[in-house]
Amino acid sequence: MWDMNHVSTVRWASCCVAALLFISFLSFGTVEPDEPVTTVMAPPIQPSADEPVTFTNVSEQVGLAGVTGRRYSWADYDNDGDQDLLIGGGKLFRNNGAPNWDFTEVTSQAGLYGKVSGGVWADYDNDGWLDFYATAGLGREDILWHNEGDGTFENVTYGAGNVLDGLPSESAGWGDYDNDGYVDLYVANYEWTIPNPWQSFGTMDILWHNNGDGTFTNVTVSAGIDDYSNPHQGRGVAWGDYDNDGDLDIYISNYRLRPNFLWENNGDGTFTERAFDRGVAGIPRWYGGYTYYGHTIGSAWGDIDNDGDLDLFAANLVHKDVFPDGIRGYICDDSKLYQNNGSAENFDFWDIRESAGIPIIPPGEKMYDPASGFIYYRDELYSSPSFGDYDNDGDLDLFVTQVYYLVHGDSHLFRNNGNSTFTNVTEEAGVKVWNSWGTSWADYDNDGDLDLIVEGSSYPDSFYEVRLYRNNGSPNNWLKIDLRGCWSNWAAIGARVTVTNGTVTQMREVEGGTGTGSSQNSLTVEFGFDDYSGTVDIQIRWPSGLIQDVTGVTLNQTLEITEISCLAAPTGVSAELFGTMDQDVRVTWTASPDEGSGYFGNYAVYRGTTYNKYGSGYVFIGSALAGTTELIDSGNGHGEPNTHFYYVQVNSTTGFGAKSKAQAAKYTKYLEIGINLISSPVLSSDSSLSSVLKTLNWDKAWSYNSWDTSDPWKMNALGKPVNDFVTVAPSTGIWVNVLTSDYFTVAGGVPENVQISLSTGWNLVGYPSFRSDYYIADLIADTQCVEIEGYFLPAVPYYLTKLLPTDLMMTGGAYWVRVPADVTWTVEN
Repeated sequence: MWDMNHVSTVRWASCCVAALLFISFLSFGTVEPDEPVTTVMAPPIQPSADEPVTFTNVSEQVGLAGVTGRRYSWADYDNDGDQDLLIGGGKLFRNNGAPNWDFTEVTSQAGLYGKVSGGVWADYDNDGWLDFYATAGLGREDILWHNEGDGTFENVTYGAGNVLDGLPSESAGWGDYDNDGYVDLYVANYEWTIPNPWQSFGTMDILWHNNGDGTFTNVTVSAGIDDYSNPHQGRGVAWGDYDNDGDLDIYISNYRLRPNFLWENNGDGTFTERAFDRGVAGIPRWYGGYTYYGHTIGSAWGDIDNDGDLDLFAANLVHKDVFPDGIRGYICDDSKLYQNNGSAENFDFWDIRESAGIPIIPPGEKMYDPASGFIYYRDELYSSPSFGDYDNDGDLDLFVTQVYYLVHGDSHLFRNNGNSTFTNVTEEAGVKVWNSWGTSWADYDNDGDLDLIVEGSSYPDSFYEVRLYRNNGSPNNWLKIDLRGCWSNWAAIGARVTVTNGTVTQMREVEGGTGTGSSQNSLTVEFGFDDYSGTVDIQIRWPSGLIQDVTGVTLNQTLEITEISCLAAPTGVSAELFGTMDQDVRVTWTASPDEGSGYFGNYAVYRGTTYNKYGSGYVFIGSALAGTTELIDSGNGHGEPNTHFYYVQVNSTTGFGAKSKAQAAKYTKYLEIGINLISSPVLSSDSSLSSVLKTLNWDKAWSYNSWDTSDPWKMNALGKPVNDFVTVAPSTGIWVNVLTSDYFTVAGGVPENVQISLSTGWNLVGYPSFRSDYYIADLIADTQCVEIEGYFLPAVPYYLTKLLPTDLMMTGGAYWVRVPADVTWTVEN
């Protein structure tokens, strides 16, 4: 059995004998292994003959026949261990897994809608479920989709801070540029079109900072992304740490003969444009008094020479000779293969495309099209590049699409020869396809080799559709790694993984998007080792900065590795009034199961006055050591006019902390003398009527339950003592006659969801939510209620006011709701 620290279940393993694995935490010292790892055996790859790796178009067999779409993003959105497929940002196909490895479209069932063109996956709120951002293009709205964890998605674009810009978004990519544990979002915007495209003008890109509370802030200007002064036509976003300094930089592919951007991360939340300094802006050409560059559509990072730094391919659409004077072919920059020269050369780049064997099409080269009989000048029509080691020989290969229905507009697969040169193997591999835009790699059938998806036709004039090319395999050995962050973002986007076998070291980064138009390879990183069959050593540089080693790993398996020193967030957080006259609040929680680990530091309690699930903006009020599960917040109980919220954080010895959601609250509302209509929005440890109302001087209370036809008035209308077998749940509305004006104060847990049963006719219910964006109109939509009344004037007994759809629902309020039929109302915090 393997013994390993913070490495989850190994999904697939070969039939070879497992070696002993150890993880060491280099930045903070050696860590003793403490967590066993189980294995699940997978069918071994059957060695094939010594011949080239080929692909088979299996679109029809897997349920994708006739499907169209130009951009592709892979992700395991339902956490079932296989790669699902998002096409064009709006069509979702669930992978049904073994044995057939086919797909079912679940777009409608998932709740997706909208006219969009591409989408990129990330877990932006770190809840363990992958969300995605869909770019829409000109005249339509981008959408941020939150994964609800039940197979459905919710459009949270506006609730997350209006994460859209009204601009023609062409591409997006995720990356945690400030390494705060939450992925940020870069959106490349294209152009406002006019009849003559050469007179069109670009639109500014947008950098969205993830605030860690489910919302985003536009930080484009403050971060130094200053293309707003002269916006370009952006078409591709590729994040990558090109200078090996531990933070993500951003390469932007710009169209219309504009230079590309390389936004170098300064490590302080700002960026500096370095494309010209590093040699990746494109080659300038001058004509007619103007400077021209290229039509770059998409770009991709990858370490093609296994030297430990990221190289870059920029794909240009090059019109060679279309003007009468033939000049356009000479001012339009060719595609580039930029080799990173590393720290010795200040991370400058050189274009090695020609020496690498990727041919450059000569300007004005004539082509004969047998379909039309025309002779014309040939263009280079590259669109979206994507790196992947499809033959598992230990180096990254390159697939590049070409656009347009032209005889020479076919895609190219370039096999890496292992010496910084490439060979075009498109024909022999069986992946020749015309008029393609996006593409991406993933091992959709979990057999250890990368499969390829692309759209297009088998010949320029044939049917255009999605083509999923299954890799037919090779005898070479492989390793796949899924990363799970805790101090870093959950999907580990931006993490760098290096694997060493003997003297050879390979490197991959977990990508939040690549190519063009919001395309994305699988978040699983894949390595091939040719015929090497020994063990390998893994090192992970997490976005948090933590370094984690796993040694002695056997091949032909998939590992899931969790970031080192992870601690489970506290649960069971609640609050209660405490002390003389209930002037204090006791915050309690359930002891962490990680108290006995070598990483446990202490508990820390935070308080805020505004409810949000993430506790952003809360202040520290105290700490507690292991074995302690409560803390007293003195002087903030009854009589303190503010409503307070609490969360508890478990701190690790490595300087990171895992916090609970804001799960506890002390609710306060001032009541005048007379009859008041109220509710308790918290889950009290003692929910009896006398306990809930204990801070008030009162004599009578009533509540109505239409479900109990024998005695709908459950509370004693004749005064105290009351029947304390009656409990006051957060869904309960209460009439209470107050004899002395005072604060109504109650403490407890914050309910996640409350199910309220409404019966036909009138119901008296509470509103147990701290949301400030739920209106009467929302209640009408959720319950189909036909009449709602609320109570606002305590000096006038039983005075009710009819409410309008534009009125907000008030926390701690109570409402008379009339519905035409029995219904369940779900109230969320």
